[in-house]
Amino acid sequence: MGEGYQPPYPPRHIGRLSIWQLYLRGRRNMLSVFNQNTYATAMTRIKIGRRLTFFFNMPEAIQQVLQAQPRIFER
Repeated sequence: MGEGYQPPYPPRHIGRLSIWQLYLRGRRNMLSVFNQNTYATAMTRIKIGRRLTFFFNMPEAIQQVLQAQPRIFER
């Protein structure tokens, strides 16, 4: 897969959604809670309930979490 490859993803929303809208979207697909700006930044964090979730758009960071130090990161 080359650099031009884009994997399938859910529709991206623009702006903020209500807690109820986020909940309904998250039940179907957790990636759908992230807005369009999330995919344009290197790292975004979002609080989902009591859990702080990080969204990385950097291959090096993803590699570190999944391969280099997998035991210290919760999935």
